[in-house]
Amino acid sequence: MSEYKDPHAGDVWAASDDQTFPDDFSLDEAEFASELRELFGPEREDLPPLYTQTLLDTVHIAAAEPGFEQKTAYRVLRRLSLGRAPLVAGAPRVPSWRPARGTPRTFALGFSLLMMFMVFTMVLASPAFGAGVRILLGQTGVEQVHGYPSNVRPSAVPGSAQSRMPRTTDMPIYWLDTITKNYRYLGTRLLDSTDWSRGPIVDMQYILTRPGKGSGVLDIREFQVNPKYAAVLQVVEDGSVTPVQVGDMPAAFVDGVWVPVPARDRDTVSGAMNPSTATSYTWESGVRSELIFERDGVVFWIVGDQRDGADQAALVSLAQDLVATSYAQLDTRWPERLRLVDEALIQSFQEPIGREVYHLVPAGASLDSGSGVFTLSQP
Repeated sequence: MSEYKDPHAGDVWAASDDQTFPDDFSLDEAEFASELRELFGPEREDLPPLYTQTLLDTVHIAAAEPGFEQKTAYRVLRRLSLGRAPLVAGAPRVPSWRPARGTPRTFALGFSLLMMFMVFTMVLASPAFGAGVRILLGQTGVEQVHGYPSNVRPSAVPGSAQSRMPRTTDMPIYWLDTITKNYRYLGTRLLDSTDWSRGPIVDMQYILTRPGKGSGVLDIREFQVNPKYAAVLQVVEDGSVTPVQVGDMPAAFVDGVWVPVPARDRDTVSGAMNPSTATSYTWESGVRSELIFERDGVVFWIVGDQRDGADQAALVSLAQDLVATSYAQLDTRWPERLRLVDEALIQSFQEPIGREVYHLVPAGASLDSGSGVFTLSQP
């Protein structure tokens, strides 16, 4: 048998009493190693701190990020209010608005008042100043607010059928055929052009084939945005929107709508008063549902009743079933349901519950600037 040989022979941490050290160890190093041997014992798994990391050489010092020295000097000089060069070469220096020494107090006061006036003007000019998150879907979408806006004006043109009903439209339209899922086709009407629509608005309604717990109405509005506006957004309560997909198109599902607050409850509900109608509105969820998206330059607002099962999944499924048609084709198949010569058919159309608030963003304005006006739909 071969003789066993200790692999740690000659090691500083050798277990034998006859301790040996490398030849290049000085007396001080040998004495220090002996003291460590008394304190720690690797054979007993009693290791010094960071022993394994030291042997494996895994301790690294992270390199400073590019420009670390310049950024550090920049912060120090800024903290000490000392002059400094731009952080990035060639970048323009940001002017300091602190008045120089010797500047008359009247000038400083006047400048401060001017700045306050500019901020106040910005607030008045931007109705969405401080509003919540927007979900943009081409020229439509939603804007979330924390409460009913206080600067909403009434719509200039009523959003319902008028006596001078337009007879046709060249806009491409989509429908769900005569029967789709639990709904059957009721008819189509053309709403008069609004300030924010290019041409009339196509309003198509379906009703449940069997009585439901809600209104039983599925309302589909289709229109194109007037070129004078960059977008027409629906203003909704914060947290009531869910981003969804209709095929490969982004869409937004809205749970709820603005509803008037009864006069006896206006003191207890935090709704903003509308000076033009002397009515307060609050957000009501759990009843009305709406799906908003844009397709081929046409805006779709599909409204259903959650009590009839028209929830998010149902509206998305219905939107995916929309097929292209034309007003002429519908006129050939359903002339009496398009021209609305029958007064009873006109009365059979139902307006969706609640009131809608629109944010009209003028053409050329950034959708993030907050410019534009809030307008309230007509009942």
